[in-house]
Amino acid sequence: MRSLRGRLLASNVLIIGMIAIMMIGAAVTFYSLGQKFDSVLARNFPSMLAAHRMQQGLQQDERALELAAEGKLGEAHDAVVMAEKTLNEAVRLAMTGAASGEELNLVAALEKNTVGLTAETIAIAKKQKVTDQDLSRVRSQISFVSQQAELLFRMNQNEVLAANTRTQLAARDAFIRSVFITVMSLVVSALLSYRIMKIALQPLAIIAKQAKDLVGGAGEVKFEAAHKDEVGALADSLNEMAENLSELRKSEVRRLRRAQLMSYAALESLHDPVIVTDAKQRIINLNRAAEGLFGPVPETPRIPVAQHIKDTRIINSIDRLFLNPNLPPPAEGEQTKLRVAETQRTYLLRTSLMRDDERHVLGSVTVLEDITHLKHLDQLKTEFIGVASHELKTPIASLVLNAQFLAEGGGGPLTDQQKELVELQLVDLERLQWLSKELLDLTKLEAGTTPPRFERVAPADLVATAFRDVMGQAKNKSLDLSAIGLDVLPMIRADRSQMVRVLVNLISNAIRHTHPTGLVQVTGAITGDDVTLRVRDNGEGIPEDYLPRIFERFVQVPGATSGSAGLGLAIVQNIVRLHGGEISVESKQGEGTTFSFTVPQSTVRETPTSSPVESS
Repeated sequence: MRSLRGRLLASNVLIIGMIAIMMIGAAVTFYSLGQKFDSVLARNFPSMLAAHRMQQGLQQDERALELAAEGKLGEAHDAVVMAEKTLNEAVRLAMTGAASGEELNLVAALEKNTVGLTAETIAIAKKQKVTDQDLSRVRSQISFVSQQAELLFRMNQNEVLAANTRTQLAARDAFIRSVFITVMSLVVSALLSYRIMKIALQPLAIIAKQAKDLVGGAGEVKFEAAHKDEVGALADSLNEMAENLSELRKSEVRRLRRAQLMSYAALESLHDPVIVTDAKQRIINLNRAAEGLFGPVPETPRIPVAQHIKDTRIINSIDRLFLNPNLPPPAEGEQTKLRVAETQRTYLLRTSLMRDDERHVLGSVTVLEDITHLKHLDQLKTEFIGVASHELKTPIASLVLNAQFLAEGGGGPLTDQQKELVELQLVDLERLQWLSKELLDLTKLEAGTTPPRFERVAPADLVATAFRDVMGQAKNKSLDLSAIGLDVLPMIRADRSQMVRVLVNLISNAIRHTHPTGLVQVTGAITGDDVTLRVRDNGEGIPEDYLPRIFERFVQVPGATSGSAGLGLAIVQNIVRLHGGEISVESKQGEGTTFSFTVPQSTVRETPTSSPVESS
């Protein structure tokens, strides 16, 4: 069987051949018509030109007669000689163009008559006196010869017109034949083109459909071609590819199945409860530990996680991530308490989104880490620190009083060295007393024994009070304290003294870590149902490694105030959380730090009437 290329080439050659034959036939036809018309013109044009020149010669004879009648014999003779020459040339030209016998007889008569006319005209031109009879006789001969010349011209003109008519008819016939041949050629070309497309495209369309089925996940696909040509070779190659793809797909299915089984086994082997949902927050899987907490869930149909799990913290954690997919999960996680059997256990809740390679959300994974024992240890530690701080409070106060008594000379005069030692001892005791107070306050806050005394407070009043407490510290470093946007904030629900303590702690830290003539600024904004306060400075900043642990107890960053125990920010975080808010930090070394915390708005929304805090 010929190849597809050969069949396409043969069809194209046939079409090109038909077009070439049509063009050659048209060219030959029109060339033949042109040649015929040219031959007619070549045969008749000399006779027509000769008739025209005879008319010119006769006009010259007429002029000679007029000159002779006027007595101008010399000019008449010259005119006759010129007319004779013109008539002789015309006769010779007519003899060369004469073709038919009738035309030859006419030319012979013209030759005879022109000779006689010339003789008569010469004779008159020599007479001294020309009579009217002479002129009438010669003019009659001129008229007769003119009629014969006109007859010669008409005879050849009619033949040219007849030839033109024949040429037009032949051209019309040629045009009709050309149109017919062109239409036939177009019909044949269209049929051949359709045949070519059918030969070339129909097998390809079948293969394309089979390839689409293969891509769509169809089972075994067999590519078939009617002819063993290039399309057949393509079908063979696609069959080989389909076999390889089928083997690869089977291998991939086995690998995915193994990976799925291993994933399920890994989830089941975890002691921590794990909740897996899809992108519509429907439960995909609960491991054995999660089923022990929440009960088994049917495999089908998938049910929303909120219908099966009733813990609001878990549901809110999942909802928050789906509502804000770009929001990073909390670094420390959230804590929730669940009842297991007859005991209540504490879990650390961590939820994260699952994404594909294109960052599309596939679902979520929630892990509940049992931290009951850690909470118990932390409680024991807190109780120990509280008891120790409380028990140390009295002896430390006694030691401070004794040191003050000695420093004031109550025990007798002291040497300079003794005074220096007593003063150093007093400084250390006061620091120990302050540390004991901070530990005791932190313990009470964590234990919940000093709950906030809520009232409706204006944020501008809180910031103004905090500014008064730190004004001396700011002036010593020539710092600019400013507050922006606080006068338009609504009233908040807060414990005035505790919230002032938060602001004083944050502003004091900002002053300590900001260079002289720097800037410390407090701003406010409304975020939903909360009011957000921010304390910003352009100081030295916090190293990035310390940011995740900045609110932990006893954490100190490089450059912190000497003697600091690292409890201030831990106390601030506890106060903010007791108010139902959250605190965060953003910092970049060399550019400054911003602490932000939220406080719920008061139930009754009012704009405070107090004056805004002015720059100091």
